[in-house]
Amino acid sequence: VKKDPEPARENKVIINRQNLNNEGIPFIPLYKAVDFKENISEEMKGRVEEALLEMGLLDALIIPEKYKDRVMVLNSEGADKYLFSTSKLFTYNLSEILRTEDIKISGINQEDVENVLASIFIDENDESTYINEKGQYSIGILKGTVTNTYVPKFIGIAARQKYREEQIEILSQELSDIETKIAEYDNEINELNSKLDALKKEFGSFPPNKDLLVVCK
Repeated sequence: VKKDPEPARENKVIINRQNLNNEGIPFIPLYKAVDFKENISEEMKGRVEEALLEMGLLDALIIPEKYKDRVMVLNSEGADKYLFSTSKLFTYNLSEILRTEDIKISGINQEDVENVLASIFIDENDESTYINEKGQYSIGILKGTVTNTYVPKFIGIAARQKYREEQIEILSQELSDIETKIAEYDNEINELNSKLDALKKEFGSFPPNKDLLVVCK
């Protein structure tokens, strides 16, 4: 089974998501719940995904509001970030850039995702979370910028598939390089063994010590 690429996760996050599954609490990471709209440029995709990654939102979990109290008091060794969906009326928000994917997780629907997207502005707003078209972002008093060189890897099935194929190619090349090195080492070992065999034969051709003593006398 091919596994989708995932953002790097600490062990405490993995533990927490296992606990959520055990508790029957539905969740989906933001990046898996959305895709870019067709008219969005690759440069814009990179800026938005990188901003979401830096903000800690890309892999944050969308969870219906009714589970909020249970999630926030979940007794475990895990930790995570959550996006609780509530209805918003903001006009120029992230839904201008991202659309919801088909959600196949019981307990979560497209409205949950749309409400999260509607909670993030696409313009500077001192009182709310926002990302603007330049890649600048803010969460409350925290503000930041992105590199503008980031290549999207996680938002959208096509992006994840491309990233997976690139990683396979990289790993295949690394494996090939390792196999080449092993072959080179094998050749060196064979050469050394040949030299060792030759030295043993030369050593074996010498007369025994007692014969040498007789010759010396």
